[in-house]
Amino acid sequence: MFEEIANEPTDTTLKSFSFDRLGRLQSATDSVGTTAYAHDDYGNVRTIGSKALTWTRRNLLRNYNGTDYSYNHQGARFQKTTGGSLSQTTYFLDGSKVLGENRKTDDQITKLRYYYDATGLSCFTYRAPGQSSASTYRYLKDALGNVTGLMEGGSVICRYTSRGRNTRGR
Repeated sequence: MFEEIANEPTDTTLKSFSFDRLGRLQSATDSVGTTAYAHDDYGNVRTIGSKALTWTRRNLLRNYNGTDYSYNHQGARFQKTTGGSLSQTTYFLDGSKVLGENRKTDDQITKLRYYYDATGLSCFTYRAPGQSSASTYRYLKDALGNVTGLMEGGSVICRYTSRGRNTRGR
C-alpha cells in the first residue's frame, strides 16, 4: 500500500482533457488512448470508458466496476464490498468523520485507524494481517495546514510540493 506513496512517480505522460459547457469532464487522452466520460441528468458520471457507474436516489455511488457501496442515514459511506464477500471494507464513523476502517480479504483483516487534531487528520495507524502491532504514519503540514510530507516513526518517507509532486524522502 505505501510503496506507491514512497516511490518517485515515473509516469511523465502528458494528458489532455475536454469538458462540456457545464464544466464536466468529457474525455481524457494520454499516450495509451482516449477515455470517454458520460454523465446523467444530475451531473453524476454514468460511464468511464466501458465501465458503468450506478447511483442512489440521493446521488451517492452505489456501484462501480464490481464494487458496491453502502451508506448510513447521514449519507456517509460505511461499507465497500468487492467481488461479493471476497473483499469488504467496513468504516467506523463519528458522524461523517472516518475514525477507522477494516479491510477484509479472504478472512485476512487489515486495520487502519485515523487520528485528528485541530487542523484535521494528523496521523493514522496501519496494521496488516499477521502483524502484531501497527505502524504509525504522521502527516507533516505547513502553516496553512497543507500536507507537505509523511513520516513513519522518526523518518520522513516522502515530501510533497505545492503541486502535489512526491519528492521522496528516503
